[in-house]
Amino acid sequence: MNRRGQVFLLLTILSITFITAISSVLLDLQRSQYLEPSADADKVFEVWDNTIFSIEQTISIQIAINTQPPSAGNRSFATEIQGQMDLLETYLNSRGFIASVNVMWANYTEPNAGLLAQAKMNASISLQITSSSGTSINQKVNFIITYQAEAVGTDPWLLTITKTVNNQTTFLTDISYSVGAGGILDDIYFNGSYDLIGSDTYTITTSENVVLIVTT
Repeated sequence: MNRRGQVFLLLTILSITFITAISSVLLDLQRSQYLEPSADADKVFEVWDNTIFSIEQTISIQIAINTQPPSAGNRSFATEIQGQMDLLETYLNSRGFIASVNVMWANYTEPNAGLLAQAKMNASISLQITSSSGTSINQKVNFIITYQAEAVGTDPWLLTITKTVNNQTTFLTDISYSVGAGGILDDIYFNGSYDLIGSDTYTITTSENVVLIVTT
C-alpha cells in the first residue's frame, strides 16, 4: 500500500474510533438532557472526557503517519489535525451541542535513530462544549505525546519502549519489529523491556503504527 493509501486508512480508522468512543455517551445525554442540572453536568463531563480521548488518538495517529517514510518535511501539522477536529466538531453539533474545537498550534519532532529513538508531538487546542441546557466547559488543552525506544547498557542492551502522554508513561508490550542479519531481539520480560543482542538496526513498530529505529 502506498503512503496516500496508508494515510487514508489511518484517518478512516480514526473517524470510526472517535465516533464509536462518544456516540453512546451522546445518546445517553439526549435521553437525559431535561433532568436536573447536576445530571446534565455529569453527562457533559463524560462527553468532554471522550472528546479529550479522541483528540489524543488524533495526535497519536498523526505521529504514526509522520514516522512512515518519507520524512514529514515542512507539513502543516496544525492544519492536518484541525481537519479531524472539524469532523469531531460537526458530529458534536449534530448531536445537540454547541461545540468549538480549534487547534492553536502543533509541533512535531522528527524521530531520531540511535540508542535513544523518539517521535514527539506537542499541540495546544481550544475546546468548548455546551449542552442544550447551557452547561458549558471551555478550556485550552495542551498535549505532549512522546513515543520512545531506548537501549541502555552494552551487548546485550536492555531496550524499553514507552508512550508518554502529558507525563503519564505507559510501557508498550504489543510491538512488531524487524532486525538485520546481525541482531536478535528477545522479549523475555513481557513488560515493555527487551534484550537486544548484537550490533544492528532494530526497527520497532508499535500497535499504533509508530515506527522507531534503534541502532546499536
